[in-house]
Amino acid sequence: MITAADERLIARELGPDILHAAKEGRARDVLVLLMTDHADLLTETDAGALFAAGLALRIRAGSSDSYLPSGRIGRVDLSGGCYTTYTVFRLVAEDLARRGLTRSVTALLRAGRQTVRDFLMEQYGVSIGERQYFTPRGRTPDQADVVDFLRAMRKTERR
Repeated sequence: MITAADERLIARELGPDILHAAKEGRARDVLVLLMTDHADLLTETDAGALFAAGLALRIRAGSSDSYLPSGRIGRVDLSGGCYTTYTVFRLVAEDLARRGLTRSVTALLRAGRQTVRDFLMEQYGVSIGERQYFTPRGRTPDQADVVDFLRAMRKTERR
């Protein structure tokens, strides 16, 4: 989250284009603008290099199992951090348990009426790219997602 003081500092030191891109969560645009106009900030200090590496990681990962750029689960806005699919499964499982929806969602997914990824997109606005984690032989990626998601829900119930 960017505070008003942060906004003033970014606008003054880096310019309005970078502020606008940062507020919209466009990591690629921020990095390009910084490398174009402020490469010295990114290459001459450890903090700058770490910031650039973090941006590059978000860009490289894109929307995949490793990094989810959008969605909201309860109070957690996924665009404000770096969340894996498994972390999202856990957060959603906790949210469903709080709301008393674990059984109905389990039945929905086991029946194959909806994929886990479609459910997450429809209910939470979470867009997950292609499955990159291990998929056991003999299972489709969608079946593997169901197994992983249901495991997260069982772990949540035990707590």
